[in-house]
Amino acid sequence: MKKTILFLVTIFLACDKQPCPDLKFIDGITYDSNGEPFTGNCSTFYNDFNIKSIEKYNKGKDHGKWTFYFNNGNVQTQGRFEDGLKTGEWKYFYETGEIWKLNYFSKGKKIKNWSTFDLNGNKIDSINFN
Repeated sequence: MKKTILFLVTIFLACDKQPCPDLKFIDGITYDSNGEPFTGNCSTFYNDFNIKSIEKYNKGKDHGKWTFYFNNGNVQTQGRFEDGLKTGEWKYFYETGEIWKLNYFSKGKKIKNWSTFDLNGNKIDSINFN
């Protein structure tokens, strides 16, 4: 009974997450199964149906907020793309949920101060790209 309830809850939570169709990445552009540049939101899943990523595309290019997850459900990486290029703040996390790295981009170029943290939140490395 518990397994049935867990399965139903997992399916219910995944209902608002549209699985990624058969996408192909060729020369920097993501195409759908019809050979057209893909536009839309989609998600990928681990074999146990836990969410792996939430992705957004516009005319075949990565666009909008992307989030990647560890199999335990914690966020692994979170950031934005604009026309296929990383932009703004990108956060990377330890599997336990603590911040690991903070990186910044402008149109795909590294900018600002990039920081790396230990599991206790102490800054252990910093690189300035200004």
